[in-house]
Amino acid sequence: MARILVIEQNPDVKRLISLILSKEGHIVNAISEDDDIVAKIKECRPDIVTLEPFDMARSHKDLLEKLFHLDAADSKLIAITTCAEEKTIDFCKHGFDGYVKKPFDVFTLINTIKQVNS
Repeated sequence: MARILVIEQNPDVKRLISLILSKEGHIVNAISEDDDIVAKIKECRPDIVTLEPFDMARSHKDLLEKLFHLDAADSKLIAITTCAEEKTIDFCKHGFDGYVKKPFDVFTLINTIKQVNS
C-alpha cells in the first residue's frame, strides 16, 4: 500500500486513476494542476506522485525542483502521458521513476505503481 498523489487536469481521468488505485488498496489524493500542488504534497506526504508533464507546460520543471526540496524528496514520480515513447523515456532520465502512456491499460497502471513502489 502506498500514499499516492494524482495530479491530473481531466476530471474523468483523475477519477478513473483514483478509483483503480484505491481498489488496489492505496491511499489516493487527487488534485488538478490548478490546485496548490506543493501544499498538497506537504499535507499528504505521498510515496508516489503521478502527473502529466506536458499538461503543466513549463511549470513541471519547477514542480520537480520543489519536490526534491520538500519532505517529499523520496516520493517516486510517474509520468502519465500522451507523449511519444522516446520523449517519455527522456522523462525517466530527468527525475521520473516510471511512465504510463495514455490511453492506458488498467494492468499497466497497476504494474507500474507496483514496480515503482517496490
